[in-house]
Amino acid sequence: MLLFWEQDHNIGNVDSILIENFLDHIFDVKSGKTANRYKREIKSLFNYLRKRHYVDIDPTSPIDDYQEKVFMKYVPPAEDIKAILTVANELESDIIKTTFFTAARSGEIRNIRINDIDLENNSLILWTRKRKNRVIEPDAIDISSNLKKILQKRMHYCTHDAPWIFQNPNSTKLSKNFIDKILPRLCKVAKIKPFGLHSIRHHVAVQLALKNWPLIKIQKLLRHKRATTTDIYLRSLIQINNCDNSILDEIGASLE
Repeated sequence: MLLFWEQDHNIGNVDSILIENFLDHIFDVKSGKTANRYKREIKSLFNYLRKRHYVDIDPTSPIDDYQEKVFMKYVPPAEDIKAILTVANELESDIIKTTFFTAARSGEIRNIRINDIDLENNSLILWTRKRKNRVIEPDAIDISSNLKKILQKRMHYCTHDAPWIFQNPNSTKLSKNFIDKILPRLCKVAKIKPFGLHSIRHHVAVQLALKNWPLIKIQKLLRHKRATTTDIYLRSLIQINNCDNSILDEIGASLE
């Protein structure tokens, strides 16, 4: 933003017009989504400054959100997930299946430790940063029978000094780079359209929606704070048809 302005304004002189000029530029050269992301970041900055009494107002408040292009996230079909499992080694296969049976994010999978598993009560703790203020919070989920078999096997690899369920041969924690490269590489070997580990979470959510699972149950599985987040999430994955209004004809029959 400073580079766009070509000068460093006194923070007290930064107003809505200055910020909107910058965001208009981002909208023109990049996208509405990027402009809205920048706007949120700038708003967070001014909220921080207001709390510390450096400024009195948030100049982003009068600025409307920019229009974003609607796009559908890729959801791999079941046969493609089966295809990568046929070419995966044991560690990779366990990571993929654990992602499937938890619908967890890749970072959450990488951070599972032996102390997070309670086989007696069939409970698994997943730790996530995807929350306001980036605070790490625990989420407890139920362990299915298939997931239990995987966790029981992986727990044998854990030690006091290496508590991670998924780890390198030298007993160190798997890197984010390692996790991110598993699926693209396996897709290339299986000769299918590439997708990442997060797409398995997409696949599970879509399958549950297509089986008419209640939104609140899908929300609980995906561990979204709000049902509206789950609704938006699903709409980015599948085309949700409008309600069949023929039901209104049935209800209205009593009026005739």
